[in-house]
Formats: sequence, C-alpha cells, structure tokens
Amino acid sequence: MTFERKVSEIFEFLEIDPKKSLRIVQKEIETKGKKILITELLNLRIVRGIVLERNLKFQEAKEEIMGVFDEIKKNEITDQYVLDTL
Repeated sequence: MTFERKVSEIFEFLEIDPKKSLRIVQKEIETKGKKILITELLNLRIVRGIVLERNLKFQEAKEEIMGVFDEIKKNEITDQYVLDTL
C-alpha cells in the first residue's frame, strides 16, 4: 500500500474509531520506520501526534510533535510536504 493510501486509511478510521487509527499508525511506524525516507517517517509521526490528540493523549501528542521539530532541526529538513503537514 502506498504511503498516501495508508495515511488516508488512518484518517478514515480517525473519524470512526480513534483507537484503531492509533494502532494502525503505530504499526506503520514500527514496521516501516527503518525502510522509508526520513520525510515520510516524520509525516507519519506528525499524523501519530494528531491521532494521539484525538485519543485525548495530549502530553504524548505534544512530545511526538516536539520530537518531530527536533528531528527537522537536527537533520535540516526542508521538505515542503513535511512542513505543510505540520
């Protein structure tokens, strides 16, 4: 499944079942985290932050997004897609 389709699936479940959406995004990060581009991983982490917030896990969501900011700064990411997603 392509990256865009997987993210679409996550957002579809976010409206119906936020907990399932969280399981999907966490599984995606765990299984493909080392195989995909850093920009795609950062986008998945941003989506994970959104899903965590929807699941009322505000502190975890904040930590996830702050971690993404740290990675962007550390790796000097200028990918417009990542920045737009934030």
